[in-house]
Amino acid sequence: MEAYQHVVGGMRDLAHKMHGTQAGDPSKAARAIELALAADTGFRSALIQSPWSAHAEQLLKDLAAWEKVASDTQIGLQQFRALSY
Repeated sequence: MEAYQHVVGGMRDLAHKMHGTQAGDPSKAARAIELALAADTGFRSALIQSPWSAHAEQLLKDLAAWEKVASDTQIGLQQFRALSY
């Protein structure tokens, strides 16, 4: 719609320019999607190799580094019951 051109126009142009130029095999991508759906694990993955693996590794390191701080924010069951209405 013309009224939304200023909002979505740039993204539409980008999508049109990218169409058919993406790396990878569409048939293999479709098979990977079918396998993921059949597994029904809820796992989400980008169908690319990099840089997501490095990002995921860093995320795991960050989570491990902050695990103690995050777990210290939890309250015990007795404290929770005392806060209940």
